[in-house]
Amino acid sequence: LAAWMAAFEHAGPDVVIVYPKTRIIDEHGHWVEDFEDGLDLRSDDPVERLCDFARRYRLCSPCFGVIRREALARTPLIAPYVSSDVPLLAELALIGKFWELPERLFSRRVHDESSRQGRTTIAQVARWFDPKASTPIVPVRLTLFLEIHRAIVRSPLPTAVRRRAALAFSTVWFGRRARVLAGKLRRRFTGPTPSHSRLRAG
Repeated sequence: LAAWMAAFEHAGPDVVIVYPKTRIIDEHGHWVEDFEDGLDLRSDDPVERLCDFARRYRLCSPCFGVIRREALARTPLIAPYVSSDVPLLAELALIGKFWELPERLFSRRVHDESSRQGRTTIAQVARWFDPKASTPIVPVRLTLFLEIHRAIVRSPLPTAVRRRAALAFSTVWFGRRARVLAGKLRRRFTGPTPSHSRLRAG
């Protein structure tokens, strides 16, 4: 944590999140893999940061980094729906930059009983975000898409920038979904490749 805070002290006010690289461990604390979050988002263009986030996010590990309080105060925080950390980080990417530290200082535990990465049903995950929730009626991906657009709309960015962000984000989002679906179809016929990870995005 000291390294994260030291990085914040040297970062400019436009950096809203500092987080380290991630190491995946199992339920016994044993190393599984070194995970690449790839969310070092330091472009000066908020639209580019948003689109880079939409292309790359998987585990949303920056949520476990150090976040500027004033930036968080401009968001709805974690909401009571599945994968609400995705829209939160998307909105923070519009607000400022993400700085990824090169050291692997974050150990993330993933196993069969994990709330999101384990062998859980969508209803179980929904109850993790909200104990009173049941199986979501609206598909999770559609909810995320709509919530990120709401974040764009409420952003104080100029109207022209918000319009560009909405168009660019939609293009990236649907392009990513098309690639995911194509990959699922390919694996259905050929089987998983050795490099295919079971870690879920969002």
